[in-house]
Amino acid sequence: MTFNKVIFVGRLTKDPVIVQGKNDTTFCGFSIAVGRFKKDETDFFDAIAFGTQAEFLVKNTHEGDLLLVEGRLQNELWADQDGTKRQKAKIFVNALELLCKKAPITESVQEGAVKKEEQEKQITDDIPF
Repeated sequence: MTFNKVIFVGRLTKDPVIVQGKNDTTFCGFSIAVGRFKKDETDFFDAIAFGTQAEFLVKNTHEGDLLLVEGRLQNELWADQDGTKRQKAKIFVNALELLCKKAPITESVQEGAVKKEEQEKQITDDIPF
C-alpha cells in the first residue's frame, strides 16, 4: 500500500493568477511560504489548483493570506536548455481553506496609532491633578 498526502499551512507569496490551459482546463499555480519550527527558517512550496478551487483562489485570496492546503506531492521532470535533467516537487491541491486574510499595512498602522492615542488620553484623564 502507498500513501501520498501532504497538509501545509502557509502564506501566499504573491497574488494567484488563473490560467486557461489545453482542453479548456482552468488552473492556478501558486506558491506558499511555510515557516519551520525555528522562527528564522522558511520553506517555499509550489502548488497547483484546478477548476473551482483555482477560481476561488483568484477571487478570494491575495499575497500574504494564510492558507491550509491539502494535496499530494508529484515530481515534475524536465530537461533545461543545456539538456540537464531537472525535477521539482509540486503540490497538486485536493482541498484548501482560507484561514486568515492579511490586514493591509496602512490599516493596522493607523489602528495602532489611534489605539495608542486613546490609551494616552485615558491615562491622562485618570490622573487626579
